[in-house]
Amino acid sequence: MKKITVLAVLALISITLACAAEQRGDQSTLTVVSTEMRFGPNRMYATTGSKVRLRLENQGAVLHDLNVQLPGTIVARSESQNVAGHAGHHSHAHAHHQAPETNATNNVDANLHLVAEPGKQDALEFVPTQPGVYRFFCSVPGHRAAGMEGELIVK
Repeated sequence: MKKITVLAVLALISITLACAAEQRGDQSTLTVVSTEMRFGPNRMYATTGSKVRLRLENQGAVLHDLNVQLPGTIVARSESQNVAGHAGHHSHAHAHHQAPETNATNNVDANLHLVAEPGKQDALEFVPTQPGVYRFFCSVPGHRAAGMEGELIVK
């Protein structure tokens, strides 16, 4: 009985870590999967001073995005992997509504924004500098109210 309990706990820990973050040296990758009206996982963890690659993978049938405001964030790189034809829909991080240049490093109160068409993904890299609990959400009309939100916990 004790062996089964230990194996079950180890399996649960492995699955949780695989879904939430993938560690690569001093960088972790947080992948959020969007489907219709939900994010998975809806709670993620990051560490102050460590580079984070945030990925949005849209497995839904409609456009989804992910928005989170992080004060004092260093934006390392912003990139988009979406289909052309949706002008204005691309990943970015900005302070005071000014988008930084791609591949620029900026220490800003960042509004991180990822956008992914159905079947596509989007990603950016950042370094959080202040601990806290930050809400992320989908800003497509009606999606946040339907439950597309979560928490990024920075320790």
